[in-house]
Amino acid sequence: MIFLTNSAKTFNKTDDYFDFQMSEPKFLKESQLILEELQKKNENELKKIYQSSEKIALENFKRFKDWQKLNFEPAMLAYDGDIYKKLKSNLNLNLQKKSFAQQHMRIVSGLYGLIKPFDGIKRYRLEMISKLEVANKKNLYEFWKAKVTKHLNKEIAQQNEKILLNLCSDEYISVIDRNKLNYPIVDVVFKQKTEKGLKNVPIYSKQARGLMCSFLINNKIDNLEKVKLFDYENYKFEKKLSDEHLMIFIR
Repeated sequence: MIFLTNSAKTFNKTDDYFDFQMSEPKFLKESQLILEELQKKNENELKKIYQSSEKIALENFKRFKDWQKLNFEPAMLAYDGDIYKKLKSNLNLNLQKKSFAQQHMRIVSGLYGLIKPFDGIKRYRLEMISKLEVANKKNLYEFWKAKVTKHLNKEIAQQNEKILLNLCSDEYISVIDRNKLNYPIVDVVFKQKTEKGLKNVPIYSKQARGLMCSFLINNKIDNLEKVKLFDYENYKFEKKLSDEHLMIFIR
């Protein structure tokens, strides 16, 4: 089983991981093509691509300009945001769990395509939905879809249970070509009990994806049946609302 989540917009405050052993991202050549396009952009152009403030555009303009000077950082530890705050705060990492994560967890990234949690990456900002033309492809979905799907097929083929567990947002899972993926995708949805019934609350869903990732790593879970045992922060599997392609957890 491979479980898939998405990258974050932001990075944490620490960038000193010199003693941490990191792996190399699979798609560095492709990432370089994207980087070269970003390095051509001025601050205003980046602001339009990001749909962001001037501050964010300037920060990333400087990053791309000084790219060679940036440190490599292990992706899962470097990313910040709701998913990764919850993931890291609930993670009890050791060598065995690190190895498990490297085998079973993958992260979808606008710049790097598909990475392992401890691949060495540099600080950047690039959402999959960003409007950027690269190598005659009109957007990042077109650029990455075939490459990422093909590589996932190879990786899932090596697993005992050949399933892709989707813990991505809609924005990022859309880079997977479901028609070309040779194995089942099981989507995971988190819902909250309210007076008006069950609701999907975006910030809680992001946090829950991080919780689920930490649960899977902490317990080295590599089959779908054990995923149902997820109970962090009072979530419970809802069998009646779930099926073979959808797992719903409520609290």
